[in-house]
Amino acid sequence: MGAATRQLDGPADHGSWPVSVAEADWQRAYRLWFEHARGCEVCKRGATVAQGCDEGQELWGGYRLARVGGGRQWP
Repeated sequence: MGAATRQLDGPADHGSWPVSVAEADWQRAYRLWFEHARGCEVCKRGATVAQGCDEGQELWGGYRLARVGGGRQWP
């Protein structure tokens, strides 16, 4: 399982110069779910993941599998 990298920049992201940070598979899966949930009206209204939309539930399932070291590989 390869780690993804993200470009961080700005003082809020560890200084004033661009930095590449390796991101573990489970961290990337969680970030994808979190970004989806923040923008999705159905997921915003739900108190739990089970009350979110199908895509949100699928992303959360991918995070749970990645967290235990198995399942879907993220591009």
